[in-house]
Amino acid sequence: AITGRSMTLGQHGAYNNKLSEAIAQRAGLGPDSDQARWAISEIKCFFDSYRKWVHSLVLFGSYALEAALEAFTRWVVWQYYRCAVDLKREMVADHGPDGLCTKNGKCMGHFSGDILARVISRMLYVTLPERGFLPLCKPEAVAMASEVYGRGACRPVALAMDVLRKERAITYQEFRVMFPFARSLFRECIRICGPKNPKVIKALRLNADMYKRFRRRQR
Repeated sequence: AITGRSMTLGQHGAYNNKLSEAIAQRAGLGPDSDQARWAISEIKCFFDSYRKWVHSLVLFGSYALEAALEAFTRWVVWQYYRCAVDLKREMVADHGPDGLCTKNGKCMGHFSGDILARVISRMLYVTLPERGFLPLCKPEAVAMASEVYGRGACRPVALAMDVLRKERAITYQEFRVMFPFARSLFRECIRICGPKNPKVIKALRLNADMYKRFRRRQR
């Protein structure tokens, strides 16, 4: 019991997590410590030789949501803004009246578009588990997304997985198929991770400010 009141199992787990984090931080063993960076580096080196066979690593338990929040704030927000601002600008420019693809008569392909496929994949690993699904391979991700979001999700997710599998460029038409779905996933990720969560607010503001400054410098 804490402060004279009994705790539920969920509260007990949350309390233990916060207590463990506090102990780790005091001992200098937090997620940003040298020891944590070394451990992550060792794990990456170990799995690098298995990269072509490994599709995903599964995290169970109370740390899963924390991992989703960490992934969203550290990688997903930046990748999404990169697609929403830089990639979109590139697509519009290349397919405008004086664009390279317009002059060529067909889309030349955009290799930077793989980041859109990557962010869709990462967001699905935040949204699908929250809905009770856990894809362990790319075909499962497509099937589960279709079941959760309807048949309209099949094409954008299948395209994203195909781009990742083949490490290929995307066309302007494929961008127009994938990006609206990415936008809806991004909104759902914010809802899951907490729109009032300080870490979410900070990540959104930092990335938005960065791109605003970048735009001003270009003018």
